[in-house]
Amino acid sequence: MRTGIIGGNIVLDDRIIENGSLVLEDGKIAYAGEKWVDCERLIEVHGAWVLPGFIDLHNDAIEVEAEPRPGAHIPLEIALSSLESKLISHGITSIYHSFSCIEGKREIRALDFIVRNIEALNSLKTRALIRHFVHARYDITETEFALPLENFIHQGKVDLVSFMDHTPGQGQYKNIQVLVDYLMHHHDIPEDQAFKIVEERMKKGGSPAIFDHIKSLIRAALAAGLPIASHDDDSPEKVRMMKDLGVHISEFPIDRESAKAAKREGMHVVCGAPNVLRGGSNSGNMRVIDAIRDGSVDVLCSDYLPGAMLHTVFKLFRSGEMQLPEAVRMVSLHPAHAVGIHEELGSLHEGKAGDVLIVQEDKGFPFVQQVFVEGDLVLDRRLRDFSPHTRLQEKEVYGYGR
Repeated sequence: MRTGIIGGNIVLDDRIIENGSLVLEDGKIAYAGEKWVDCERLIEVHGAWVLPGFIDLHNDAIEVEAEPRPGAHIPLEIALSSLESKLISHGITSIYHSFSCIEGKREIRALDFIVRNIEALNSLKTRALIRHFVHARYDITETEFALPLENFIHQGKVDLVSFMDHTPGQGQYKNIQVLVDYLMHHHDIPEDQAFKIVEERMKKGGSPAIFDHIKSLIRAALAAGLPIASHDDDSPEKVRMMKDLGVHISEFPIDRESAKAAKREGMHVVCGAPNVLRGGSNSGNMRVIDAIRDGSVDVLCSDYLPGAMLHTVFKLFRSGEMQLPEAVRMVSLHPAHAVGIHEELGSLHEGKAGDVLIVQEDKGFPFVQQVFVEGDLVLDRRLRDFSPHTRLQEKEVYGYGR
């Protein structure tokens, strides 16, 4: 069945087609333009925005769903179903779940949990409504995760690999007290134990075996054709070092100089949409809006807040920071290019997968009304007015309560 979405403002990667038509057929986009196309099913969207599905390269919200409270573990099948409904409602149709093994944090990041969850997520992909990918984050001090991760890479169970260095005193935790406070307040760890964890991680950060593991994992990832990212780059020198090792994505650079260096090196620069939405970093690092104005950021991810991408796109647009196609590219086409899936996903071009969002604005608030994934309608959430007056009218018309 051919589905025609008519009357919407179709946001292509370089322009907007007002009052256009978009046709979905056999799971793909068959047409995007101005003319009327006869279809078996027509959906009138009344001036709504028609956008490509969002591609989220870094989202660790699965951790909250799988362990909503410390020690309260939820089966991944249930957690994933719960999270998937949130992702769909905010326009995310391709999600890279960020799994990381970091000592001293929540159990969900312990090695055995990570191994089981990566296995489980791979088995659940075929039952999902949207595309689920594994983003394996490797903290260079957690060397016990190196061998399991390399095995996952060889088995084809990882879709994106990133390297991060959470050694206190540099990177995200240049200010050691920030990490101590994080461990205390987010993971209920007493202050003396938090300082002990920090000291142990500082010692591990100087281990000579670290770079052997990094090089081995990068070789495996390159051989498997996987995209590779660095995380929390805090200097142009570190950016160049990671680029020389084979990394082509820089995630969450700490400062504007590092972001600019990554762009000069031809890397994709990924930053968190919550930073733009909130107006700054919750760790005291770079304001992403400043780097966007520098032209140093080309990808936005949801990080820890699934709804951040949608609202950041419209904040950038409505504030005049950029035109809507430019803002949309940061959550669709650019991330698709970063991980090499741009020929299938990322824009509303004919022949690409039919991942489409219908977005309305209500009093300045964007909301996703409908979502199509490969041409299938997976969300239909049209506005209803539940005011008492409207409900009374419905009773009169439909005879409710008779």
